[in-house]
This record gives sequence, C-alpha cells and structure tokens, in this order.
Amino acid sequence: MAWSRVGPQLAIGTCKGNLLLYNSDNKKSQLIAGKHSKKITCGQWNLENKLALASLDKSMSINDDKGELVEQAKLKYDPYDIQFAEQKVDDNGRGSGGSSSSAGKENTVSINMGHQTILMYNMADQDNPVELAFQPKYGEIATYKWFGDGYMMVGFAKGYIIGQKNNNCGGSRGRKGGRQRK
Repeated sequence: MAWSRVGPQLAIGTCKGNLLLYNSDNKKSQLIAGKHSKKITCGQWNLENKLALASLDKSMSINDDKGELVEQAKLKYDPYDIQFAEQKVDDNGRGSGGSSSSAGKENTVSINMGHQTILMYNMADQDNPVELAFQPKYGEIATYKWFGDGYMMVGFAKGYIIGQKNNNCGGSRGRKGGRQRK
C-alpha cells in the first residue's frame, strides 16, 4: 500500500497481483485486474506521480497515475523493497539518471532482489540495468535507503552497514562499511 506523494491516489497491491487505486478527491476506487500474475510485494510513487510495483512473478512495472503500464522489466529474484531515486548521467545521457534537463526527477528504480542484490533500473537507459552485489560475509540485505546526490546506505542481517556513491555510469565506488557492535 502506498499513497502518492503528489496526487490523491492510494495504490493497494493484492495477493492475486491486482491493483486497487483509490482517489481521495472523488472518493472512487478502480480495480485493475491482472497487473501482475502473483502477489504484489512492494510499491512506491515518485514525484512525477508514476507508480513502481514489484511482484512475486519476478517482474517490476512502472505505471502512470491511472494504472496504465508505462514500462516493465523482469527480475532475477523475488522483490522485497522498491524505491525511486534521482541519479545523474554522463554527457552521453547514459548512467543512472536522466539528462541535465531532468534535474530533480526521480528517474531510477531500485529493487532489493531476494535480499541478495539491489537492481538499479534507469528509466532513461532501460537496456542497461545495474545489479549491485555485496560480499557474502555481510549476510542478506535487510534494508537500504537513498540519500543526497546518488548515495545509498545498505544495512545487512549480520550487522554490517555499507555506504556507497553510485556514479553516473551506473556503477558504484567508494564503498565504506562497518559493523554494528551488539
């Protein structure tokens, strides 16, 4: 379940892969059957009122505010969390973000896949998703958050926390980490 950050929509994903959109302005709801073929596990709206959903059918969809499909991608593992982030690009328009005219737009969808990796799917460069993998000694990915200008903090089940900068070519650099003491 996720409220739009800029519009009146509430999105509710069902166990059967359907999407229920509720509009708080006109008090109407709309059921969109078959959005996914299995349970929708996570969803988030961006600041352009696009809705990203991920499902146990191992797919991710990006939809407009009326539930119409805009983009879709297959996933390697079951999704556990989905987030939007703003990413910058290089001079060729490639990388984890849009062009310089897209400043302030959340143009990258990231997904915690199977608690093993984080997929970064750039809506401006759909053919080149980036998958972040981490050392097995850290354990499973418990959570992650975007902050600042392309920075990500990743928390792991074994108590490790990694901070990294995701550069404009879709890669990452500058991983710093530590372990929380119990």
